[in-house]
Amino acid sequence: MNSTSDKDPRPDYAAFVAIDWADQKHSFSLQVAGQKSRETGTLEHKPEVIGAWVAKLCERFGARPVAVALEQSRGALIHALLSYDFLVLYPIHSTTVARFREAFKFSGAKSDPLDTDQILEILTKHLELLKPLNPDTEQTRLLARLVEDRRKAVDLRTSHVQGAKAGLKEYFPQALDLCSDNVTSRLAADLLKKWPTLAQFQQAKASTIKRFFYGHNIRSPEVLQKALDLATTAKALTGDAAIVESCSRVCQMHLQVIQTLNPIIDDYEQRIDDDVELREIRQPARDSATLRGPGAARGDRVGTVRGERSPAGAVKSPRAQCDGADEAITAVVAGPAQQEHGTRAAAAATAQPGLDPGRRLFAGAPHQRSQRQAGLRTRLERAQFVDAVELAHIDLSTYRGADRRGLPPGRGGAGFASAE
Repeated sequence: MNSTSDKDPRPDYAAFVAIDWADQKHSFSLQVAGQKSRETGTLEHKPEVIGAWVAKLCERFGARPVAVALEQSRGALIHALLSYDFLVLYPIHSTTVARFREAFKFSGAKSDPLDTDQILEILTKHLELLKPLNPDTEQTRLLARLVEDRRKAVDLRTSHVQGAKAGLKEYFPQALDLCSDNVTSRLAADLLKKWPTLAQFQQAKASTIKRFFYGHNIRSPEVLQKALDLATTAKALTGDAAIVESCSRVCQMHLQVIQTLNPIIDDYEQRIDDDVELREIRQPARDSATLRGPGAARGDRVGTVRGERSPAGAVKSPRAQCDGADEAITAVVAGPAQQEHGTRAAAAATAQPGLDPGRRLFAGAPHQRSQRQAGLRTRLERAQFVDAVELAHIDLSTYRGADRRGLPPGRGGAGFASAE
């Protein structure tokens, strides 16, 4: 015998709606709770039409919850419906609907009205098996989309890289040797733009070739000699003018697209890194109960600077410990050889009157800070974290020893090893 829990988190829905989305028009089927009759219709994919339809639903059912099922978990229609609080969305996988259709429709016929009826059947009779859509926070969704968009840009660049290499291998394979097989570099694009074919490259003077490589910051004698040897001894793979011209045009097209994508991908990576860094600062790592493993010593520090209990057993507030923390910051950042000088600089900086803790954190020994820490200071000030001492320890454990883009090296890393 089936029993229903008294604490059912699902709301008492006023109606159930199934939508079969499309590019221009969406078919829907609506069934009021407690009734068997169904209403069908279509919606144009326009914000005005969708907004007016949802407004009628809200007025008709008095803003009571309405369950909406559709065959997508993200997309334009989902984005439009998520802005209405009384709509509870249930994404259903397209495979589920297809198998449901195969099980009960032996002809295999498929149409929009039929699909909406099947989606509505799943929604009304198997609601307990479906999970409502609970979107992540705006920042999390933004980060996920940025990562996905960056991956698409990288895949697009990869396809052009493969196309450029395939074209060069057909008529000018020596170009791959000249650019060290790296067709994403500026050198490769400029090389093909200046000398599209091997014949044109061999007509250039030795001084012109050297000047070209010097302009791309390549001064290795081995590389220059290799380029000069190719200019004098290399033989063309083919003399067919049709192949040479067509391949040279295609290769230049690929390389120009690659050069367009390079700064776009770099911008995506920088934006993602900045978001990840702020998350590392804001995450619940400030709670000492979550700090375990190799970085357990970090938990003791965070608990102490929060004013819980110092090693001597006396409780201090974070503000009272700010001066001593600045001295410790300078000692760790500067290294053992410069600790004494850094301590004096930090003491002089913290003695400045009217300097807020967020700025005093980065005031000591400015010449010893890396470029990455300077960028982190701006982000910390923008995030308005007032507890300077706590932020200091998060900075040291998270960013010391990071790579050129500031990615965290790991918990309990070199920053705290040197502080010990």
